[in-house]
Amino acid sequence: MTAEPGEVPCLVKTKRPRLVVLPATDGIALMETLLSLAGLPVTFISGDTVARALEAGAADYIVKPFSPAELVAHTKVALRRRSGPGRKPSRLGHVAID
Repeated sequence: MTAEPGEVPCLVKTKRPRLVVLPATDGIALMETLLSLAGLPVTFISGDTVARALEAGAADYIVKPFSPAELVAHTKVALRRRSGPGRKPSRLGHVAID
């Protein structure tokens, strides 16, 4: 997890996430330029630019304000689309998303 868009390429390479959640303001530019995001489901979080984010290749879009439960539900949907037998849960600290 990071608040710095410039750290995303390194995190994607080293952590190998199954899902990426980005803010639309910096996330759309990242989506359009980072080859490391190709093939990963990307969910954008913002209050605007829904169509632009989806056209850039986002798997989903959550409009602010949103609840943690809504973020979890959207995350489960995105991961379910990519799930297959033998896949391990994604972990961030003590949180596991399967």
